[in-house]
Amino acid sequence: MSTSPASGAPAKSGIHPGIVVGAIAVVVFGAAGAASYLGLLPGQPAPAPAAAPVAAAPATPAPAPQAQPEPAAQAA
Repeated sequence: MSTSPASGAPAKSGIHPGIVVGAIAVVVFGAAGAASYLGLLPGQPAPAPAAAPVAAAPATPAPAPQAQPEPAAQAA
């Protein structure tokens, strides 16, 4: 018994059409994403450049509590 196609029928070879469609979709969506990120699409704001981290302002020390004078003891 032979597993080759019947005589006269073309041999089936090549890539499955689903694989081709998937590869095209990946390329198209990847290019659209890159264009969007770079601001090349109309109506899209360009991404803001990453800002350097802002150093925290030095904290001003709280004033030391003032010693309150004790009231003089009342002489009785």
